Amino acid sequence: MTNWHWPGWIRFGGFVVLAGVSAITLYARTYQTFDRVRVPVITGEHLPADGLLTVSLPEAPGLTGRPTAIIVRLLNAARSSRTITITLNETDLTRVDLRPAETRRIDLSVPTGVESGDMLELRGDGSGWVLSDLEIGTAHGFSHGLFSLVIVPGIVNHYESVSTLGAMGLFVGLLVLSCTLFRFETRAFVRRLETSLISIIVAFFCLIWLIPTVSPYKVLLSWSALLICLGVLYLPVVIPGVQRLWRGCVTLWHLMLNFYHARKSSLTRIGLRTLCGGLVALFLVSVSGFYATETGFTSLILFGERYEAQALPTVKALPHYVDSSPGYDGQFYAQLALDPFFQDPFIERAIDTFSYRAPRILFSWTAFLLGMGQPSWILQAYAVQNILYWFILAWLLLRWVPPVTFTNVLLWTGCLFGYGLISSVRLSLLAGPSLLLLVLAMIALERGRPWTATAVLGLAGLGRETNLLAGVVVLPRTRPGFRLHDLLVPVARGGVVAMPFVLWLAYLYWSDYGVVLSSGEHNLALPLSAIITKWQVTLLEIWINPWSETFARFSFLTLLSLTIQAIFLLWQRDWTSPWWRVGVAYVGLMCILGPAVWDGHQFAASRVLLPMTVAFNVQLARMGGLWPLAVLGNVSVVAGLETLRVPWLWHYL
Repeated sequence: MTNWHWPGWIRFGGFVVLAGVSAITLYARTYQTFDRVRVPVITGEHLPADGLLTVSLPEAPGLTGRPTAIIVRLLNAARSSRTITITLNETDLTRVDLRPAETRRIDLSVPTGVESGDMLELRGDGSGWVLSDLEIGTAHGFSHGLFSLVIVPGIVNHYESVSTLGAMGLFVGLLVLSCTLFRFETRAFVRRLETSLISIIVAFFCLIWLIPTVSPYKVLLSWSALLICLGVLYLPVVIPGVQRLWRGCVTLWHLMLNFYHARKSSLTRIGLRTLCGGLVALFLVSVSGFYATETGFTSLILFGERYEAQALPTVKALPHYVDSSPGYDGQFYAQLALDPFFQDPFIERAIDTFSYRAPRILFSWTAFLLGMGQPSWILQAYAVQNILYWFILAWLLLRWVPPVTFTNVLLWTGCLFGYGLISSVRLSLLAGPSLLLLVLAMIALERGRPWTATAVLGLAGLGRETNLLAGVVVLPRTRPGFRLHDLLVPVARGGVVAMPFVLWLAYLYWSDYGVVLSSGEHNLALPLSAIITKWQVTLLEIWINPWSETFARFSFLTLLSLTIQAIFLLWQRDWTSPWWRVGVAYVGLMCILGPAVWDGHQFAASRVLLPMTVAFNVQLARMGGLWPLAVLGNVSVVAGLETLRVPWLWHYL
């Protein structure tokens, strides 16, 4: 047992200082969220008339009643110095002396904020000077990246900071960590380096506190910047931990080498599993790029400017990302999650086609439950639930496509990184959660629990009506006999699958909204007419602009994937396999999909036919995995990776 020694009063006092400095910085100079507003007022050069220039400030709702930063850029083109006096509503703000040919930025603060119609006057003692730029906002400046900070007027307190209890928790945690693990390096050079870095960070923290006392500014750190500072400050704790991790990695490497010499095949399986883990890490890193401090993961929902005016009042009151495009379907299902029982009188107006989307209520309910009824949490839960379900799917699909060969890894990747599932995550849609319920039903069926599978599929019907096609899995694997029991069981299971959807549809019909089931505009068409037209249009676009149009080539790759999958399933004909029955049912749906599903940059067909994609990969894995078919049937992975904004693919495509 390792004996723990009291560090001594002097060292303990140093630990208290370090922990106190960190906790006070967290409490007084770190923001969780800060609303950065910057309104450009003048962007071109404006000349004064008789040495006077008057600017009427515009309306800026985010600045009313808040301390406001005014950023002015002046240029003196005269051959002599000029003195410029700046006033706001006849109140002097500052006086500036400009040397000849000098350009200067002047930062001013207005404690009471500015309002529409306020008059900013710039009066010079001569001509030849120019106002080149004028901005108003909540901050004088800010930085991006991990070490991000914001420079604000010194009296600003309008930001969300950590509570006193949180700061005290950090203090106690760092103090305990210091007393138990803080050990300076024995080598003199490293010890001096650690001491120097700690001194720099402590001086930096002290400088942040002192800036408001000697200037009209205040510097606020982000969480990431504070964590970087704490990492440097506690290097004597971090470095030994890294050393132990390095020694562990070296030991693991030697074990892997020994294992390689003992069993090559086992090492191959480890390598393939590591590859799967790397792909999961790639997904995690990619989706984390959609997070923003102010709006969370709501950029995944893709609210659009076109529908922002008619959105629910609850949505308008919450911080959320609004795209300049019309947005996409996720914005409507997210609003259903905020009001899943349709109590808000504005709900019908907020949804573009209420009768089409209201029956698809299941995953709005799940977001409501995950968000525990809190509107801001519900919005984040709806955006994040697709990510959570993706990880569960990645684990469950290993049941049918284990990583024992490289072809199997390719098939597993095709299920998870194909454009269908990735676009469901990127746009917070219903395809991914629906696929998870189908997978759970398949597992129940393989474990000999057909009625459990039937119940899960019935629940899936509340997610989207096309999920009811998966009900073919509960049909008998062989031709039923003529006994009454053999005939009634499939009928009863089919009734259980359809019952939740029918009951919910009846509720909607007899409610105040009188909803009647709608298939959506142009979502269905004559057999094969829409897909043939899509092939013709895509090939023509590629012929005219060969591979220069990103959307055209991604359409071609996705069309090729879906077509190969459908042909393979029709050729295989394996009624005894539940996955084949699901796949061929969606092949039938593929034939009658309308132009609205095939057209557009979002290519909805890949999501509608997602069960067919998984059925193709599972069936191909059972056949031993023919790698040419595995590649051709999953080339839509290229479009999926581009949708995830994977850095190297984003650059080269």
